[in-house]
Amino acid sequence: MLRLALLCMLMLISGAGLRAAELSVTLRADRPLAFVHEQVLLTLEIKILQSAFGLTGEEPSIDGVEIVSLHKSETEVVENAVAYKVITRVFALFARSATMIEIPPLRYQALLPVPSQRSDGKTGNPELSAASLALQLEIKTPPPGGGRIWFAAEDVSIQSRWSNPSASVRAGEPVTHELTISVRGQHPAAIPAALLQSDGTARLYPLAAELESAISRAGVTGVRRQLTSVIAPEEGLYAFQLQAIDWWDINAGRWRQATLPAAQFQFTEADQLIADYLWPRQWYQAGLLLLAAIAVVSVVTSALLWRRLRQLRGGNQKVATLTERRAWRECRRSINASKPSTQQYAQVRAAVLVWAGSRWPQRSIRQLEQLAQIDPRLRAQILALDAAAFGRAEGFDRRQFLAALKRLRALDSKPAPALPALYPDWDR
Repeated sequence: MLRLALLCMLMLISGAGLRAAELSVTLRADRPLAFVHEQVLLTLEIKILQSAFGLTGEEPSIDGVEIVSLHKSETEVVENAVAYKVITRVFALFARSATMIEIPPLRYQALLPVPSQRSDGKTGNPELSAASLALQLEIKTPPPGGGRIWFAAEDVSIQSRWSNPSASVRAGEPVTHELTISVRGQHPAAIPAALLQSDGTARLYPLAAELESAISRAGVTGVRRQLTSVIAPEEGLYAFQLQAIDWWDINAGRWRQATLPAAQFQFTEADQLIADYLWPRQWYQAGLLLLAAIAVVSVVTSALLWRRLRQLRGGNQKVATLTERRAWRECRRSINASKPSTQQYAQVRAAVLVWAGSRWPQRSIRQLEQLAQIDPRLRAQILALDAAAFGRAEGFDRRQFLAALKRLRALDSKPAPALPALYPDWDR
């Protein structure tokens, strides 16, 4: 009996081991420690029975961390006369800040064909399930660079090419220089700019950089292509150099510098027409400044003329459409329709000023105080209207105010004698 029990135990253990091997999930990183904005390669390997189907699962995903899918492949292996399918996926991870990253277990499920005989008494397809182990990555701040801009990569290469390196180019004619920076293990947007520089009087006109990106099993590859048009003002041999690019080698763990040696380009004698245009250079710059000044004066003059014409048109339209009789009718309607609100009282003030301006255009009436100077008896009504409009009183007597305005309208336009100000400036 003891031997039979041991034999049954061994069979159960061996069956459990075979069951566990039917589906396995492994997640690993190329290194456990990295710096900010460094590329870390993640490899996800799923091993499953060849006969299994309906595989579903999760992909690595972390908030605040960029993960790019790079590669996917499938292979077949045979172990102990059992066929397996191995699915391999590669991801690139870029962390934006220093932190401890933990990728939770990735769970996968699959189904097996229905066996002809089942000893467990269940029906349907047997299910497989497995999960990877949690993975931790430590992201640190970049090391001191001595003033360098942090730029991490696996490899950086620079290529320089002229549009016509062998043909002779005359002074004044443009020649194009193409600078290509290829970087393994970094996005193209992170590649720093490296512009062509001249030690002479050559004029450089850089164009907008072109960025390209490619992915492979080895990681992300970024390309920055910079075109620069070069024009020499006179014949001669010109020297050009490139700005050096400092970058952090991810694999070696140290700073490196990518650059190209200085290049020389020969410009031949220019045509007489081009030479007359380019030389002397100071006359060319003076002409540009003169043209710019003329353009500014033209714009300012046009704006002033347009504003004056608009004022004239607006004035003529006001005289033609807004007569004194119509302004008086609008003023009476506003007074009679006034409601107990400061907004309505303010509209009454505005209507009175519009009517007064059309009644006495030569006086340029802008304040109600000027009406009190024409007719001192209107002083009390104006003060009452102002108190209501500015919230110091609940209302004013509309009938008395309208009667005072009618009396004012009947007066002639002769100026009245000087009177005290309606709102005197008291010394405090």
